[in-house]
Amino acid sequence: MRHDARFWFRLCLTMVMASGVYMPIAAQAQTTPSTTVEIGELGPQVRVSLKVGDTLRIVLPSTPSTGYSWRPGGNDTPAAIQLKTSTFKSGQQRPGAAGSQTITLTANSPGEDHLVLSYARPWEKGTKPARTYSVNIVVSSAGASPDLPVVTPAGTLLGTYSGKSRCADCSGILTTLAFYATAPQQMTDTYYVRTTKYLGSPKGDTAFVSAGNWSLKTGTAVDPKAVVYSLHSNTSDHVDDYQLKDDSLLVIGSDGKPAQNPYNTNLQKQP
Repeated sequence: MRHDARFWFRLCLTMVMASGVYMPIAAQAQTTPSTTVEIGELGPQVRVSLKVGDTLRIVLPSTPSTGYSWRPGGNDTPAAIQLKTSTFKSGQQRPGAAGSQTITLTANSPGEDHLVLSYARPWEKGTKPARTYSVNIVVSSAGASPDLPVVTPAGTLLGTYSGKSRCADCSGILTTLAFYATAPQQMTDTYYVRTTKYLGSPKGDTAFVSAGNWSLKTGTAVDPKAVVYSLHSNTSDHVDDYQLKDDSLLVIGSDGKPAQNPYNTNLQKQP
């Protein structure tokens, strides 16, 4: 009796499955987990370094009822990145309300692109955009440094804090928070970049990078003299407060007190 190769493949596969032995195949090869980076406006010289497969979401203020929208300007034809979607979100549930537009891009291939987004009415040809926003994007291969992605806004790096907290479905959450300003003694144009990495998750180490502006304020519910860093997301209305204590940043809960939840991440100053 003759059997072709497909018969023997099906027979062997059936025997392996029946024995409970896992047989890896090429389609099940591990891939480098992708990272999502979400930013708003971070000054005139923001630079984003990604790996192939990463996602970049740029959230900018927009009012669709005026006819204006954000889109790649001029003859922009990015090669290293690829425009995926562009969606609007109204800030209030009323006609004509201001909102935001999210431009989602994927890192397509290694290379470098200077992305220029223009806020204009698409039918007004030859008219100068009302606003522009530029992002320098560098894409490395999928197997590049595990420290990627990196967002570098305008200004001077003032300091970096990091810490690790517990995680319900991974081995830990590593949070790194970097503060930027015009200069050490000039606290204007302040930006922060926060990287949250989920270690040992079912899909491997995955990360999310967000950014915004920060300000200093004084006093908490238990310490009127406490120095508090207030982080304002530039992609939503979310605000996070951290109390500075020695070389640590303590998470402030909704009650104005340092949070005691083990899933919150207190951060330590890095050299």
